[in-house]
Amino acid sequence: AAALAAISPLLAAAPLSAAKAPPSEDVFPGWPDEFEGRALTALPLNSQEKAFSADFPGRLGVFDDSDGRRIILRWVTKATRKLHSSADCLRATGCEIEPLPPADGWRYFLARPEAGSMKSHVRERIYSQNHPAQAWQDVSAWFWAAGKNPQSGPWWAVTVIEAPHSP
Repeated sequence: AAALAAISPLLAAAPLSAAKAPPSEDVFPGWPDEFEGRALTALPLNSQEKAFSADFPGRLGVFDDSDGRRIILRWVTKATRKLHSSADCLRATGCEIEPLPPADGWRYFLARPEAGSMKSHVRERIYSQNHPAQAWQDVSAWFWAAGKNPQSGPWWAVTVIEAPHSP
């Protein structure tokens, strides 16, 4: 769990229960109070997260839900290459990534920080704030769709990291 906490700044998929905002990419609707029926507790951004979010087109928030899950939310206002798959971030930190079949609109994988360590179950997706049925499991597909249709934004990118499971 400590390894995932250390790499969460590098990470970034079910609609959030945030206040409705006018369809403008300039108006941040605020962070949700809950996710999938569980209350969220905001965690302070560390220095790496703050540096990452400095030129990110949107906002970054990191939360826990008191059930062993870490929820990373990114509110994105325009197509950007700065938004990338959590699997890529984890792989770059040395994690072994084991893809799992996608399901229910989410991309799934297991992440193991080092040989013999516990695996964490990770899922991610991106969806349109104003049209939640418009969703992507693949960041590259989202990037091209967002670039061709910027009025479909802003978007929410959600990553859920569940507590480690046995190897």
